[in-house]
Amino acid sequence: MPLDGEPADVVSRIEAYDAWLATSEEVPKLLLTFDASPTLMIGAEMTTWCATNIANLEIEHCGAAGHLAPEDQPMVIAAAIAMWADRHQLRRSGASGISAADLAAL
Repeated sequence: MPLDGEPADVVSRIEAYDAWLATSEEVPKLLLTFDASPTLMIGAEMTTWCATNIANLEIEHCGAAGHLAPEDQPMVIAAAIAMWADRHQLRRSGASGISAADLAAL
């Protein structure tokens, strides 16, 4: 992360990305959240900030997780992503793999 505006090229990229996140309504975005853990970086305050500042953001709570959420909640995470992708028609028709409904049932 830049400190005191340096390096300037990195600051410029971050500002451009911030602006894009705030205005890109046409691009769906997904934020997965987990119950509080001392090692997770996105708590309630940051989640609220994201909801306020990121366009077309869906927030899905995935339950309890420790330092490595994918190890603690792999099926919940997979189901949340699959259902989000299906809602936005982001998966190819006929793509192999388990369905969102099957994942959610696990």
